[in-house]
Amino acid sequence: MFFSTAGANVNTTFEQTVPHSAADWLPVCPSVGDLCDIITEVGALTAIILIYFDIIIWISIVLYVCGTLVMLRGLVRETKIAHAANPFVSVVVAARNEEQRLPGLLADLSVQTYVNFEVIVVDDRSRDKTADLVRAAKRSAPHRFTLLQQTRVPAGQSPKKLALQKGIEASRGEILLLTDADCRVRPTWVERMAAHYAPDVAMVLGYSELKVARESSLFERAQAFEFLTLVAAMVGSAKMGRPLGASGQNISFRRRAFDQVGGYSSIIHRIAGDDMLMLQLMRANAQVGKIVYADDVGAYNCTYPERLGARFAISGRAGPQAARTISGRFCLHALRRECTAVEHDAVMRRFVGLGELAQLDDLGARRRI
Repeated sequence: MFFSTAGANVNTTFEQTVPHSAADWLPVCPSVGDLCDIITEVGALTAIILIYFDIIIWISIVLYVCGTLVMLRGLVRETKIAHAANPFVSVVVAARNEEQRLPGLLADLSVQTYVNFEVIVVDDRSRDKTADLVRAAKRSAPHRFTLLQQTRVPAGQSPKKLALQKGIEASRGEILLLTDADCRVRPTWVERMAAHYAPDVAMVLGYSELKVARESSLFERAQAFEFLTLVAAMVGSAKMGRPLGASGQNISFRRRAFDQVGGYSSIIHRIAGDDMLMLQLMRANAQVGKIVYADDVGAYNCTYPERLGARFAISGRAGPQAARTISGRFCLHALRRECTAVEHDAVMRRFVGLGELAQLDDLGARRRI
């Protein structure tokens, strides 16, 4: 009896709640007018989002154009040359496996018009004839060239910054002038860079370019164009008094200013940035002096673009898994530029499968980290 009564109550409730015809469904479903209202509201919201997005794009364009105009104004602004009184200059070069390009730089430094300078080359664990080339140059001009050798790099320190630090500590110059071992410099390079050191100048930024030939590949030409835009931004901002970039291929600073910012000690754990990070240290310590750009053709230098194969080349000793994919090599190349030295070592060992990172050849073939 109980079950019968319960069943009847359920049937009654079900009949009351379930619609029996299509007309009964109309109050439950949204009407055509309601759908139109919903579509209108969504369309209005989308339009608002697009308007804000459009405003952001236009603001970005205006800022980009204004920034470009400022850079262009800086590019055409003339820089006064101080013509400093013959300071002693120390040219410091960190070199690793540079037997192909180093002879050109040594030859250029041997014919400089400036006489009051020295050249210190720090051989960073090279496995080729880099050290022999410097020794040969020293035999021909013992008063000019000095060879230092870096045989080990403590964990967590950048090899290049450590090499430069050692070279600077061994140097005698009031002015420190840095370039890369694969660069070529003009006979007036040292003279024209030194000429920009007025008493209140702490750092001089120099122009550098990638040299391309008629037979250069599209990849090499793309590198040259990209580098040109970066250098143009550096030059324009520096001549406007707000330097945004620097190139380690052509950079100079006073020893006093270098010591006041602590040298490379605060940034030596970064795998790269011997130029940009040093610039930031100088900018953060404005009391050390001004930062100027050497607006003089005689102070220009150049280097060569990397070949596509050499850019991602990894020695066979690094293990076959390291060379299987281009994406892996891209990751390694990006990794060494962004991470600290400790992070770089750990990830490289994991990726390559080596116990000692020293067994891994330079990823850039010519570029040192």
